Amino acid sequence: MSPQIALHDPVFRAYFWTVLLSLAIAGAVLGYLRFVLKKETASMFKTYWSWILIAGIGFIVVFLGRIPNNRRHHVARDLRFQGIRERIGFVS
Repeated sequence: MSPQIALHDPVFRAYFWTVLLSLAIAGAVLGYLRFVLKKETASMFKTYWSWILIAGIGFIVVFLGRIPNNRRHHVARDLRFQGIRERIGFVS
C-alpha cells in the first residue's frame, strides 16, 4: 500500500486524529496550568515535547512502513504465479 493510499485509510486517519487531538488537549492543559494558574510546568513540558517527537517519528514509520509490506505481497504473488506457470508448462 502506498503512502497516498495510507492517507485515505480510515484506520490510519483515525489513529492520526486521535493522537493529534490528545496532544493538542494535553498542550492546552499544560498551557492553562502554566500561564493561568502560574504553576511550574517546565519538567512536564519537556515530557510533552518528547511525546510530540515520539508521535511524529511513529507516524512517519507507520506511514512509510506500508510500502515494503506491499512489495513483499507482490513478491509472494509473483512466486505463486511462477509456480502455477511451471505446473502448466509455461516456463520461460
